[in-house]
Amino acid sequence: MLFLCVAATNGTLYAFLGLWAAPLLIDGFGLQPTQVAQYATVALIVYGVGSLFAGWAADRIGAKKPVIVAAALISATVWGVMAFAEWSPGWGAMVLFVLLGLSGGQVSVIFAATKEAVALQNVGFATALVNMGAFLAAALVQSGFGIILDIVSVAEKGTGPSLQSYQFALILPLIISGLGVIASLFLRDRTHT
Repeated sequence: MLFLCVAATNGTLYAFLGLWAAPLLIDGFGLQPTQVAQYATVALIVYGVGSLFAGWAADRIGAKKPVIVAAALISATVWGVMAFAEWSPGWGAMVLFVLLGLSGGQVSVIFAATKEAVALQNVGFATALVNMGAFLAAALVQSGFGIILDIVSVAEKGTGPSLQSYQFALILPLIISGLGVIASLFLRDRTHT
């Protein structure tokens, strides 16, 4: 379950920020690369600080599951808004990028939960397996997003991908994040020691 949770939040985040956020903002909204960099940078800063906050929050409430569930819900909600709602650059878009960064910040909690879920001799293997979920999902989303974008762009018969093409492709990370929400609900929380 933790494999799916990290794939849903971090895998989709890495794929988007690493490859598709810039083309979406440039092609879809006509932003300049320097403007695009501001959105991605803020998301990554929030991701880093969010890791500290997520660990603190899990320690404060004495449970990891609520933090993981909240992150999965935030991730799925943001992908849903980006895929289906009207949004544009500015403060609204910045909030979406901040929330995406925040949703990925719970990765530290997922690794702690992984450690608690397995016998001591299996911690290294289990952590590596869960970590693989993020990078496998990132690879699949990056490729799948591009395939969807190509298919939809050809169907539109335009000169390049439109905002609507990108929004259609954003359904892929939404679906994966939805699976992460479901997986997070089935987690068993271990008590802090």
